[in-house]
Amino acid sequence: MIVSEINIKLTILGLWGFGKTSVVNAFVGKDFPSMYIPTIGSNIARKEYKLENIHIRLNIWDIGGQRSFNPLNPVFFSNLDAVFLIFDLNNPKETLQEIKKTYLKNLSNFSPECTIYLIGNKSDLIKPEEFEILLNIIRQYHIEGYPIIFISAKSQDNISEVFSLVVLDFLRKLEE
Repeated sequence: MIVSEINIKLTILGLWGFGKTSVVNAFVGKDFPSMYIPTIGSNIARKEYKLENIHIRLNIWDIGGQRSFNPLNPVFFSNLDAVFLIFDLNNPKETLQEIKKTYLKNLSNFSPECTIYLIGNKSDLIKPEEFEILLNIIRQYHIEGYPIIFISAKSQDNISEVFSLVVLDFLRKLEE
């Protein structure tokens, strides 16, 4: 079967204030915001790739993290190809607890086949010697088997790489 167009649905989930929108904006080339403005509901961004004669469209769903905006609506968890579970590297305990309790549970119910990535944002605020401590904290929550990637929306560390990884992993999965 020859596929000429591929659509990938990537959803960005996590609590409010941890930089989900900033991560998306950094990837699509928008400026880093000077002040926090919560996402109400969801926003969709797109990035297009061309690989030989295949057109790849990465559809990025940025879901608001405040409970009052209903981020746990099953629609946001359905038919996903990939998910970024964003947590704050400066406050990993609270965010990882919520990821395990709420987001992973809903993903297993509504999109069990999707590829999940644990994304620690705000790496620009972490000293290099603290990264091993952060990995140990993540292990304490028994959230294992998922790629763990540290990024910074502000300094754009690993931003393009993490989105490229989604596309490459999707293509590998499709090939299998």
